[in-house]
Amino acid sequence: MKTSKLKKFKIVKESLLIDDKECATYGIKCSTNVIHDISTDYGFVYSIVKVLNENCVSEIHLQDVVEDFLK
Repeated sequence: MKTSKLKKFKIVKESLLIDDKECATYGIKCSTNVIHDISTDYGFVYSIVKVLNENCVSEIHLQDVVEDFLK
């Protein structure tokens, strides 16, 4: 029996003013938490979300996983 993995972590796109220029920033949200402005690099944030979803990481570990990627 095949079970589908829910994609509970999603990328959020926001805008941030840097040196009078509007820049796109990306964060991650789940049902209980949002981490804003992780990076301006969509691919980097996508790689974090992919790991979170593929490994069914609990939402309580979101902050720790993001911090590990930023080290």
